[in-house]
Amino acid sequence: MANPDQAAMGSWSARKLLDIPQEANVKPLDDAEIADRFFFGDVQTFTTLPKLVSRGHTNTACI
Repeated sequence: MANPDQAAMGSWSARKLLDIPQEANVKPLDDAEIADRFFFGDVQTFTTLPKLVSRGHTNTACI
């Protein structure tokens, strides 16, 4: 079952299941909430990883 956090992360299917219109503004999750969910609460890794990927780093040893 979908929850409001999934809708806040941009999930169109969560919005549909929760009857939230696709065009409705949903407050995005903050970095700490996303890091808690996917990076065991490590906000620094969550914020650093996209920067490294956008710079073309493919070697995880640099992380």
